[in-house]
Amino acid sequence: MFKLVLAIALAIVASAVALRLEDVPRLSVENGGEFTRAEALTLFRLFQAKFGAVAAAEHDTRFANFVATLRRVAKKNSHPENTAIWGIGPFAAMSEEEFAGRYLMNPATMGPAPVVDRAHVAPVDASLSLPASFSWVGHNPAVVSPIKN
Repeated sequence: MFKLVLAIALAIVASAVALRLEDVPRLSVENGGEFTRAEALTLFRLFQAKFGAVAAAEHDTRFANFVATLRRVAKKNSHPENTAIWGIGPFAAMSEEEFAGRYLMNPATMGPAPVVDRAHVAPVDASLSLPASFSWVGHNPAVVSPIKN
């Protein structure tokens, strides 16, 4: 009976201190992005379980990229003007350069910006009272969808 009670108590304590990827935004602000190696490895394993394992040959590089992402997330979440919640996504084990090379547009291959023919632009009536800002979020009817990633 004692062993059962002890096992249940240990399970409760372990679940109370267990790390989850969803906790990264909060934890990164609390610890300034300085996770212990054991915490970072646990989060990296959770990342791999959720988004796919990395090749054994790339483990050290991907783990270093992941730790850099944890620090970047902490910096963004701690910024005083931040209004977003930054966390861990499927690209967290990529370097910034690797992500840019794979997913961002190359400015050298982009054409020039289109020239606007001002003759075909409707003038704005200066007497209109327009708000300083406007958000489509919460607009009725709904015109924007929730963030998917």
